[in-house]
Amino acid sequence: MSKNVAKKKDNAVGAVVPDYLRDYAGEGTELVGDLAVVPRLKLLQGLNPEVIEDGMPVGEFFHTIAELPLGDTLTMVPVFVSQSVLLWRPRDDGGGILARSDDGIHWDRPGMEFEIKLDKIKKNVIWNTGNTVKGGGLTDFGSSDPDDPNSFPAATRMVNVIAMLPDHLDLSPCVISLQRSSFKVGQQFVSKLKISRLPAWSRMFTMNTFNDKNNSNQSFKNWRFTAQVESTKNGPQPVLVPEDDVPFYRGMYENFSEKGFEIRDEEEMGDSDSDPVANTSKKF
Repeated sequence: MSKNVAKKKDNAVGAVVPDYLRDYAGEGTELVGDLAVVPRLKLLQGLNPEVIEDGMPVGEFFHTIAELPLGDTLTMVPVFVSQSVLLWRPRDDGGGILARSDDGIHWDRPGMEFEIKLDKIKKNVIWNTGNTVKGGGLTDFGSSDPDDPNSFPAATRMVNVIAMLPDHLDLSPCVISLQRSSFKVGQQFVSKLKISRLPAWSRMFTMNTFNDKNNSNQSFKNWRFTAQVESTKNGPQPVLVPEDDVPFYRGMYENFSEKGFEIRDEEEMGDSDSDPVANTSKKF
């Protein structure tokens, strides 16, 4: 991607700001809050309405706001990564977010008790957030139904990746939320980023999928992130964003690092994007 190409998309969400406008960045939105509201990129599974009702292919990436499939292979730049925890009320008990932790450590509603109706097993249980996420134990197996040690965690841990899509700057930035069956993939991706001496926002990755299975032998598509490399006289080297675009990508990182973000259709994530392992009672 060149900076000149990016500038042509001057109506894009992630458009590069021309030099003559850099001193005025952000003007006109001072009173709408600090948090950026970011659209989501999800991986289509067999039970997604986009697949069942619209006939879109399983395994494609889908932009939830533009409502566009983007194929099964994308180039992405991870400009910011965070970990969070959400506690949803089950959909059949009314749905909605009960509590959240944007740092993966502290609840926004510590020490709160919620009476939850588990419709599938016809019983009511109590969920207590505790003083901290770890202390409350709601991310542990056995916490959704305290009488069943194999029940799934009540709360959902997720790795959130704010991604720029160089081939789709008009649809960037977007957030990739790796939860439940994809949470381990998210952890592995974070490990790849942390062991590198390069800033995450400087690196190009190819994003595609692979066929995965859970312990119940249910098949689903999972995410895969592969660092792009190129051959040089010093051997294989990671593909980096062009030098001219460093202010753009670093600016994105600084913005999300300082101000945080909200996921535009976060409530819909309680349905797990029809994750086939989300509603089983066995560990995987």
